[in-house]
Amino acid sequence: MGFINLVSFVTIALVVGAVVIRMLSDTLIPPPYLKLYLNIVIPTKINHQGKITEPKKYIDIIYINTQHTVGNMKEDIRQQLLSEIGAMPLRIKLNGYDLLDSSRIKYLMKDEDKLTVYVNQTYS
Repeated sequence: MGFINLVSFVTIALVVGAVVIRMLSDTLIPPPYLKLYLNIVIPTKINHQGKITEPKKYIDIIYINTQHTVGNMKEDIRQQLLSEIGAMPLRIKLNGYDLLDSSRIKYLMKDEDKLTVYVNQTYS
C-alpha cells in the first residue's frame, strides 16, 4: 500500500511540476521576435491640369516583438498621414482579408505576408 501511495504522490508531483514549468516558461521565455516593417507610399497628387502638386511621400513604421493591435497600427498610420487623409477611414487587409481592429499583429503575420492599407477605397 505504501508503494502505491508513493507512485501516486510522484505522479501528482510530476504533473504539478510540468504545469508550473509551463507557466514559468510562458512568462520567462520571450515570445519569438516579430519584425514588421510597414512601408506606405502615398501616390503623387496631380491637379486638374495634369501637373504634379505634391511629390510622393513615404512613411516607415517598424514594429518589433509587438503586442500592438491592428487598431494601434491604424492610429500610427493616421498620425503620420493626418494632413493627407484627414478623417477618411482606414482599412487594413492581410492577403486580401479585412483585419479587425482588435487583432494582435504578431499572431496574424507570417513570413512574406503582405499588408494592404486602404484609405477611402484607394490603397497604397
